[in-house]
Amino acid sequence: MPQRWVVGLQGIDPARVTPAQAHAVVSSWVDDGLAGHRTSPKPWAITPVFTFDGVVALEFAALSDAAARTFRRAVRPGVALRLGAQRGEVLAVRLIADEPWAALADGDAARKWAVTFETPTTFRRGSRSSPLPDPESVVRSMSSRWEALAPDGCALRRLGPTDVRSLWVSDIAGRNEVIDIGGTVVSGFLGSVRYRADDDAAARVFGALLRFGRVGGVGAYTARGLGVVRVEER
Repeated sequence: MPQRWVVGLQGIDPARVTPAQAHAVVSSWVDDGLAGHRTSPKPWAITPVFTFDGVVALEFAALSDAAARTFRRAVRPGVALRLGAQRGEVLAVRLIADEPWAALADGDAARKWAVTFETPTTFRRGSRSSPLPDPESVVRSMSSRWEALAPDGCALRRLGPTDVRSLWVSDIAGRNEVIDIGGTVVSGFLGSVRYRADDDAAARVFGALLRFGRVGGVGAYTARGLGVVRVEER
């Protein structure tokens, strides 16, 4: 089942940590025990390094059982790490959420959602990236990840064009932020969006995808800390 863990870090200045450095250290924990660095989509995601109550940390989302097992084997207090020129160690590891796929799929039957995009969020289509968090982009991005990562028996109904047209944005407040992701420059959305659904069947699927995004992020580059969201169902 998808899980979220918080990893406390010692000896690290978060202001000096880049998304590429955070990605590299987590990849060294997880990817070598899975199918390798080129696996797509990644069965894990992270937040940027942050400070909370004086403790430097990052959050790690395991989106497959294999990713969770590999993470638990590799990460424990005292494990050394390197973030760019900085050297530190893992201070603590704590499970903060586990979300069974069935619970993600069968949550509340909401038809309104308030989504806060807490880190820049971008959506890729071929060679293009767009910061626009329209329902079609969210559905396309999250459906492909769900289909690739969810176990047998937890499939969602695919939303067709008519379904997607029943999903719409009632309010938006935010801005774009241009960031460099390992030499690729993308524009990401930061802010809040209110989504609504006019169809119950489409709403059930869209709600499941947003609950999944709450655990594993939304859009592209979630393994580099993009697409961290907070979701309120109404």
